[in-house]
Amino acid sequence: MGASGSGKTTTSRAIAERLGYPLLEIDSVYWLPEWTQRDRPETRRLVLEFAEQPRWVIDGNYSGLLGDSLDGRTDLYVWLDLPRWRTCSAVARRTVRRSRTKEDLWDTGNTETLGSLFKRKPLDNLVIWSWQQVPRYRKRGAPLMAAEPSRWVRLRSRREISRFVQSLSAP
Repeated sequence: MGASGSGKTTTSRAIAERLGYPLLEIDSVYWLPEWTQRDRPETRRLVLEFAEQPRWVIDGNYSGLLGDSLDGRTDLYVWLDLPRWRTCSAVARRTVRRSRTKEDLWDTGNTETLGSLFKRKPLDNLVIWSWQQVPRYRKRGAPLMAAEPSRWVRLRSRREISRFVQSLSAP
């Protein structure tokens, strides 16, 4: 869990590689060409099908889509709770890089554009979206963590993320 730009995808890739587990980035299932959203029940089915494996890493903030359906299959939730300035600057840098390289996101032909940084709607401008999401995740994450502290880890800096990943070893 974490705002856009917190490092969810980078961290999940590092965790999956370190542990030798398969990885699913939910965005890769959810987004179809031309920024079309896959049908929610179909997305949910694909994610749950992936989670039938004995070990896995899933990257994404789709609690509205998945609800608590992964709770019985999840050993640990990782919350990347970085400062707003960090997430927003990461999103801006990433958007500039992706728009310059025309990076194909999730093999869909979808790309980011530099113009998105100048749009006013949060759903069109990931910097604004990230800015708004940081406090929302804190409001949502704190009670979840308090209810099951042994199943949550909250990482608040790139250094903490790196130390956490390095501390992992495959069972």
